[in-house]
Amino acid sequence: MECSELASALRSLREGDLSVRLDDNDPAGQEYNRLVSQLAEMNGEIRRICNEIGVQGYFGGQAELPDLRGDWEALVKDVNLAGYNLTLQMRVIAKVAAAKAAGDMSMRITLPATGETQAAFDAINAIGSQPVPVA
Repeated sequence: MECSELASALRSLREGDLSVRLDDNDPAGQEYNRLVSQLAEMNGEIRRICNEIGVQGYFGGQAELPDLRGDWEALVKDVNLAGYNLTLQMRVIAKVAAAKAAGDMSMRITLPATGETQAAFDAINAIGSQPVPVA
């Protein structure tokens, strides 16, 4: 394989093009193709999870890429942890909001949170905690 061919393929990869493949008869080409296939599979799984949670509103999905190691494995674990945490938070919000809508004002969200998530938890917990003025 020519060095320029490998450089061109690497440039395409750096630019996000996962369609370029090299000659499988060359050891460097084989390794490059395995890397691109792995990245394409990882890209597909992470996009699937983002679509399920962020677009379709289905919670609980996890990326499944069993053969990853090192930083690739850590990245997928981080995506799965973020998805798990969001799933847990949304399910608790739904449970507490439904209870309050049914008149049970004693239900509260007790999950630890920070930032905007904590603000949302505080707002939901405040529902029904204020005395209603009698006219």
